[in-house]
Amino acid sequence: RHRSPTFSREEVKALFNIVDKYKTIIFNKSTTSAACRAREVAWMKIAKTFNRQGISHVRSADCLKIKWDNMKKRARMAMSKNLMDLSHNEFDETTSQMVAMMCEVENNTGNVEDPVESSEDLNVSENENHKESNDRPWNGNEDKDSNDSSTDGANERFVSRSINFSPDECNLLLQCVRQEKNIVFSKTNTASFNKMKNRAWERFSNMRKMVKSSNIKNYFKEFAKKSHSLEDSGSKIKSEPLFECRSSMDADNDSDLDDQMDADNKSSNSDVNTTLDPLSTVLNTDIGLNSISEFENKEILKRKRIENLIQADAAERESKARETALKLRAARLEAIAAEMKFPSAHPALSYTAEETRAQHYLHQYHTS
Repeated sequence: RHRSPTFSREEVKALFNIVDKYKTIIFNKSTTSAACRAREVAWMKIAKTFNRQGISHVRSADCLKIKWDNMKKRARMAMSKNLMDLSHNEFDETTSQMVAMMCEVENNTGNVEDPVESSEDLNVSENENHKESNDRPWNGNEDKDSNDSSTDGANERFVSRSINFSPDECNLLLQCVRQEKNIVFSKTNTASFNKMKNRAWERFSNMRKMVKSSNIKNYFKEFAKKSHSLEDSGSKIKSEPLFECRSSMDADNDSDLDDQMDADNKSSNSDVNTTLDPLSTVLNTDIGLNSISEFENKEILKRKRIENLIQADAAERESKARETALKLRAARLEAIAAEMKFPSAHPALSYTAEETRAQHYLHQYHTS
């Protein structure tokens, strides 16, 4: 593929000077057949004028158009970095001139002239261009505000951009897309599925409009400023007097309830004095009492339950031991009474081998 020679600075300056005459036609973004025909004829005229200036290289209309599109793309990339001041140091001469021309076209009346059909005479005067500019709307100014034409002379060198998304808007968009990711990222091209995609994007735009219209962030900022100003002022806030609204029936019943209210007040005062004693509160917290609520700690509840079970088991064992002791005493007394009925030489009073333990047990009471 044959590559055309690199453009020199003189060629770039000459191209800017020539395009400046046709900038309203070149920057027109209309896609109608008349507008496209006008741009083609304009580039042919620009190439013809460019080659008449005696430059070493002959450039075609397509070559000049590609060079112009590349310079315009480079200028838009620089503008996307939020460099609003056209005199910024990072703008080179070519980019600054391109951005200035774009801003000049966009800040004009908002209309462009009708594209010229014939290629015989395209050098119309500027007065004729302004007369014909009211016939066709400017389609490339959709992203700008309607108040751009009312800017002062000092602000003309600044670019008014409203298409950049803030970080909050990016986060909101990511959250919305995450909820509808199955629809947004689907590759299905059916009519019903495309309708679902369109509805999802409409919901995203409506959510963004609601967030922008609510201005919740600005509200909190103003509230913080007001609270900060109140704290710095040092003025004391007056306390409102306490009062009670009483009806006629309440006034009649006041005499009957005086004694009861006095008693309630005394009891409540005593409770407050006992529970809200600062000294007892400090002592209890230092010792460790009442520092942890036993109804909030699961370990304390578990320990309490185990202690209750141990106490119940000990009480049950004690009662069983007492019952066993009473039965043992009754059996012992019955055995002694039976022995007293027989004479000492009676053969039934002799102990067998199995009754040796009983013999030792009874003899310890006889000896004591």
